[in-house]
This record gives sequence, C-alpha cells and structure tokens, in this order.
Amino acid sequence: MSFDFRGHGYNTLSHGEDLSVETLINDTVEVLQYINTTFPEDNIIILGHSMGGSVATKACGFVLKQKDKYPELYDKIQGLIMIDIVEGTAMDALPFMENIVNNRPPSFESMNKAIEYMFKSGTIKNSESARISVPPLLKEVKKGGKTVYEWKTDLMASQKYWTEWFNGLTKAFLSVKIPKILMLAGIERLDKELTIAQMQGKFQLSVVNNVGHVIHEDNPERVFQIIEEFIHIFRIKTNSVCCK
Repeated sequence: MSFDFRGHGYNTLSHGEDLSVETLINDTVEVLQYINTTFPEDNIIILGHSMGGSVATKACGFVLKQKDKYPELYDKIQGLIMIDIVEGTAMDALPFMENIVNNRPPSFESMNKAIEYMFKSGTIKNSESARISVPPLLKEVKKGGKTVYEWKTDLMASQKYWTEWFNGLTKAFLSVKIPKILMLAGIERLDKELTIAQMQGKFQLSVVNNVGHVIHEDNPERVFQIIEEFIHIFRIKTNSVCCK
C-alpha cells in the first residue's frame, strides 16, 4: 500500500505545508493503524525511499518503543526497508540542495516536456516509470492564455525541516530491533557509522548497480527480487501471491 504524504502527489490534506518530522511520523502511524484495521490478518513491512525512508524508520521506531500504546502494530511490523538514504550523506548534501532546487525549470510547456526533463537530467533513468511518477509532481496552470505545468510543491518552503528529517536517522535505524535492509545505489554512499554496523551484521545491505537515486523506479525488477528474498530469508509470513 502506497500513500501520498501531505504536500505530495495527490494528497489534498489541509496544512500540507507542515512537513515537520513529528507531523510526518504521526501521519505515517495513522496510515499504519488504518492498514492494520483494513487488513487484520496481514503482517507489515515498512518501506521508504529517501526522505520517506527516514520518516519510515523513525515512525517504525516510534511504534516499536510504545508496545503498550500500539500492541497490534508492535506485533505486526516485521521488517523495515530503507532505499538510498544515509544520514551522513544526506546531511553533507543539504548545503547544496538550495542550488539544486533553484536550478530546476520552474515550469514546462507540456507534461511530456516535464517527463523528458526528468529522464534526460538523470533524475529518473527509466522513461516508462517517469511517465507514471512525474505527473503527480506537477499542476496545470493557465498563464497568458496558455497552459503550463508547474511544480506542485514548493520545496524551498520546506527548507526549515530538511535537517530534522535526517538528523538522528542512523541511530533510529540501528535501534529498530526487527529485520531490516538498507538498499543503496552505490556502496560509496555509506558513512563510517553504518559501514561499521554493516560489518557487525546489524542490518542487511543491498547495492543495486547502474541506477540513480530512485532505485525502485530505475530497476523495479531487482528491487522486487531483493524484497522477495528478504521476506523468504527472515520467514516473514505474507499473504502476497508473489511470495508464496
């Protein structure tokens, strides 16, 4: 089950500009409670990419530290998967993020041009995936009698939250006492603390080659395979057809 955070995709929740880590964790926990109620017989594996991976990890830890408050979720959360996010690497990149955001085209004359930009810039290396994932990022705007497509989310408005999204991620990830994977687009993205922890066997590391930051879009087949292997290795009971 995939959902759009406030301020993302097709989410229409009010106060979409409140992207504090506390708010995002609370939103995630509400989704987890909904899933638990809707699918009471299923276990849960929490998966998140980039900033979503940080929120997923912190939300997972938030629940698992409060067994009395979330007894059913505590028992059902059986795995955690983070995709291409490392605290040290993310924190080092933050000083450059403003330039990266501001260097993007502010608008596109057509949706196809936006998809083409995301593909040619290397943001997404899978053109088929880009046709699906790019449209929710944009909104249609009428300007001077013409229709253009602008970014739906003002990323610079969230700048005040950037540090808290990633701060403390490594500690949160290593403290979660359930099976977990860190999936990376390159081994060089590991920081020192995670390198040591990985050598000590504290989590499973999976490196996917020839992909960019959005690993799951660039090579969905390999990501699917890693997840399926993870489920089998740790014998996580699932009703998913793919994993029987």
